[in-house]
Amino acid sequence: DDNDTIVVGDDKTQDKDVLDHSETVIEKLRDELQNEQAKLREELQNEQACRKNVEDKLKAATATNDELSVQCEDLKGKVIALTEEKELLSNQLKQREHEFEIETNSIRRLSSKLVQLPWKRIRKRLKR
Repeated sequence: DDNDTIVVGDDKTQDKDVLDHSETVIEKLRDELQNEQAKLREELQNEQACRKNVEDKLKAATATNDELSVQCEDLKGKVIALTEEKELLSNQLKQREHEFEIETNSIRRLSSKLVQLPWKRIRKRLKR
């Protein structure tokens, strides 16, 4: 009674179904993996671009800092030179003020002597 036996499927058909299902799962996993790899590559590129941007800004800031340091040293030198020049000019001014005071005193003494001259007698002699 072969007619009473119900054949669901032979082993080859079941193996093929399992194989097809496995291939489908593998394909799906491969697609997910590729998508994940693409996302990671994009993240890596973004992080590398960000890092390069930060490095460029750091280089620029370092260059600016170095330039400002040079300018600062230059200005310190100029301040020292100007301070020395101011000191020299101040000393020259004091010397000239002292000389002016001596001249002023000398003029006062001469003026005092001029006033004391016998002007009446001098005029008489000049008229002769």
